[in-house]
Amino acid sequence: MILATAGHVDHGKTALVRALTGQDTDRTEEERRRGLSIELGFAWLQTPDGSGIDIVDVPGHERFMRTLMAGVGAVDAVMLVVAADDGPMPQTLEHVELMRLLAVDMAIVVLTKVSRATADARDALRQDMRERLAEAGIETVHIAEVDSLSGLGIDHLRQMLFALGRCHHAAHTQLLPRFWIDRHFHRPGAAHVVTGTLYQGSVQPGQTLRLTPGGTTVRVRSIQRHGQPAASLAAGQRGALDLAGDLADGAYERGSQLLDDKAWLLTQRLDARMDRLTKHSARGDLQLHLGGGTVVARQVPLRGIEDGHPQGYSQWILAEPLACRSGDRFVIRNATTHRLVGSGIVVDPMAPSRGRQSAKRLVMLRALDNCDLPRTLQDRLEASEDGIDLADLRRGRHISEQAMDSLVASMLAAGQLYRRGNWACKTSQFAQCTQALIATVREFHAESPQLRGPTFAALARRLQIKLPSQLLSHAVRVALDDGSIVQTGPSLHWPDHQPRPSAATEELFARMQPLFEACEPRPPVIGELLDELELERGVLQTALDELSALGILVFVGRNRYLLPKLADQLYRSAQCMANQSADGGFTAAEFRDLTKIGRNHSIAVLEYFDRSGLTRLRLGRRWLAGPASP
Repeated sequence: MILATAGHVDHGKTALVRALTGQDTDRTEEERRRGLSIELGFAWLQTPDGSGIDIVDVPGHERFMRTLMAGVGAVDAVMLVVAADDGPMPQTLEHVELMRLLAVDMAIVVLTKVSRATADARDALRQDMRERLAEAGIETVHIAEVDSLSGLGIDHLRQMLFALGRCHHAAHTQLLPRFWIDRHFHRPGAAHVVTGTLYQGSVQPGQTLRLTPGGTTVRVRSIQRHGQPAASLAAGQRGALDLAGDLADGAYERGSQLLDDKAWLLTQRLDARMDRLTKHSARGDLQLHLGGGTVVARQVPLRGIEDGHPQGYSQWILAEPLACRSGDRFVIRNATTHRLVGSGIVVDPMAPSRGRQSAKRLVMLRALDNCDLPRTLQDRLEASEDGIDLADLRRGRHISEQAMDSLVASMLAAGQLYRRGNWACKTSQFAQCTQALIATVREFHAESPQLRGPTFAALARRLQIKLPSQLLSHAVRVALDDGSIVQTGPSLHWPDHQPRPSAATEELFARMQPLFEACEPRPPVIGELLDELELERGVLQTALDELSALGILVFVGRNRYLLPKLADQLYRSAQCMANQSADGGFTAAEFRDLTKIGRNHSIAVLEYFDRSGLTRLRLGRRWLAGPASP
């Protein structure tokens, strides 16, 4: 269990920790000289069962509020220290408000300096603090009276903490590792040592993690807990990690995190539910505090899910990348007025910038806003028109691949889910799309029997599906695999559908085909065909247009046509490059070098792929957008 102190400056927090543990948390010379905590201090209380209770001593002065929030961002309970002779002071009340915003559900109120107050005054103070904490929504309240200098009540408080520690059960034990860093230093014989809190999962020596914000991979050489070597660190425990890796001195700071690679997700845009607000204004410069990290943020309120919905949703745009997951609680503070504004829960750490106010997006937010993963998966499948990415869902919640596969397996066995790789949708949705596309191809043949069939983009338009579409892409792939439809060049058609050209055009194509094959892999140009066939340009162009309309030739671009088998071959080359690329994309130069058809032909072929909906161009790179790879 991890406790944090809180309370007004000079109410005896550090003296109380010293009396409980025998450890002095004022580490710097300035702190000792001024008798004032400036930085976070750390101590531990050894328990009879050996588990130990970690204590974070935070500064009480209002100028160090940011440091305080870093200290209480990942604790199990707060030890609220109130001097019996002063009672609750301004910082005491602000700390109670912070506890409410952080949804702290247990508080241990410690009345210090009790020898300076009468019994009646202490009774009144106890009742006052219970009422204030109840108003803040903190129902589990334990109260103790101590005098840290004389030792009065210290043993009673210690036994109270022992009892609470025995009843405590750590949360997030099944999630991937996530370690919040609050200090770092060099030690003889160790390259880099960081101390902090393991918020979730477990860590063992030899494990590799990634450091935010840069993403540097580090290896855990050894672990210490409470000054002793440890075989592992579990969720809800503090410890020190000796790290090996290519780390610069400025690579980490308070608020940096160590994450499992499969939980690596940095965002500068997140959607959240703002469920706890204060009376203070949100105008001015806002700071978002999450765990031990702080980042400047801008709020974009989102329209309510439905009229009268009690919880408001907002999108937060961050000045710097931040690692977070769904379910993380954060606090908003106004940096101009130094007041707490409110708190919220991260709903989607991968929020979109476009369409954030649309009705469909807000319905999806409602589906995501659930800590129950099976329910969230069901709701997302219901709300999504194009299926969901299981890898994104897993990464956004720090779920292991095994846990996600186990959940998906039960839905697959029940016939509720269709899965292909990391993409999934409802079985009924996939079957409906597959049936609709096969029926649409049949309708196309009835309307235009002289044509080979619709392209992927034309099929999407007829089905009123916006590209790129994972649902349509996978449905077409399945229909192709089971032989329901066939692809010739860009055209999708029934296996037995054979459009035929006119006799004259067919005779001309018999003369052209050897010329096309001789130019492979590049397409021939009109001038070459005119010279070889000794035709007028108008006659040749009419024949080429008819052949391309029938799908016997593929119109690539001005004066360029391809045989369908060569178009297929070039598209397979594009698929191969995309599959081997780290980000799934490729450039025109890479395509040219692979196919060796020259720059102009490569550009023409790739632009044809773009028009056909097989690829999409963005920022100089192309990604596949057509039927999924076999």
